[in-house]
Amino acid sequence: MKILKIDDKKGYFIKKNSKYEVIEKITKEDIYALIECVIDKDESEFDDSSVNEIVNPAQRIIYESIYSKLLEIKSQRKTILSNKDKVYSAALEKYSEK
Repeated sequence: MKILKIDDKKGYFIKKNSKYEVIEKITKEDIYALIECVIDKDESEFDDSSVNEIVNPAQRIIYESIYSKLLEIKSQRKTILSNKDKVYSAALEKYSEK
């Protein structure tokens, strides 16, 4: 699923309702949803901002910033999931002993 896209020289992100919104309207809740999507779904995709030009400078800055962070999270996905499993396993063991 493409969660960040560039179309008609504008940057877009996908909302929880599966509709695209202009990147400059993104909220912190939207960012959390995008991060969750990258971690939970291996098939998340994004358009590369260096290949497709965004004309609006504000959109370009926001898009490139979010794109780079999501790309970093995607590259560390297995480590993040492994650490998450370890934390939950430890908590489950600790609290199920009582």
